[in-house]
Amino acid sequence: MICARFGNKPAYPLRHLGPFDRYRLEALCEKSCRQVWQIIDVLEQGGDLPETQGLSAEERRWLLRELKQIMAVYRDRCSTA
Repeated sequence: MICARFGNKPAYPLRHLGPFDRYRLEALCEKSCRQVWQIIDVLEQGGDLPETQGLSAEERRWLLRELKQIMAVYRDRCSTA
């Protein structure tokens, strides 16, 4: 699990971020490195995922920033290939 190794402390907390939104981040972090990089690509292109349905634009940006920061820790150990 990627977030557990990172410490799971949001880098850009939102005041209104609820437990359900944190659950979404945790669910994405349960995926493999390759899957998380693919999710980042989808979010960067403005795409939607089952895990992001119902999120506001601000929440999607928060989620994308969190995933990028988490994955930066693994850049040398986890590739997109």
